[in-house]
Amino acid sequence: MVVDMESDFDAGRGPEPSARDSLAAIAVDRRRLGRLASAPPWYYPAVGLGTAVVVASPAFGSPVAMAIACALAATGLAVLPSLFARRTGLSISRPAGAGGVVFLVALALIVLLLLMASVVLVVLDSRPWVALTAAAGFLVQYPGGLLYDRIYRAELSRA
Repeated sequence: MVVDMESDFDAGRGPEPSARDSLAAIAVDRRRLGRLASAPPWYYPAVGLGTAVVVASPAFGSPVAMAIACALAATGLAVLPSLFARRTGLSISRPAGAGGVVFLVALALIVLLLLMASVVLVVLDSRPWVALTAAAGFLVQYPGGLLYDRIYRAELSRA
């Protein structure tokens, strides 16, 4: 049986794109995806607020109040990605590259240190100072999230 390869080609489509054209189209798609993957303006302030609540939670008086505050903040933080996915149609489950991983680990360590500082302040009976650690948690996540967005877009574009 002789197979005519030309018969498998849809003559109505026109010529097949060159490899260069295909790579250019992929680059355009990556840039478009990078723009689409940017978080909406409310996203990182909401992340910062949830982080501030968690960091401030040791000052809430009792372990039960702390647990409730952390549970509410964690629920809010867990819902944010689904709201983002609903808005964009994208579900981002992991960083696009090593730079994003390193940056997210650094953010998490800073927040953990702020939480530990809050616990120490409560133990030292300096609860009013916990407001500073909570504010720092907000300020780490809000601009930090915006910077992570830039890193993510850049890594997505280079992938």
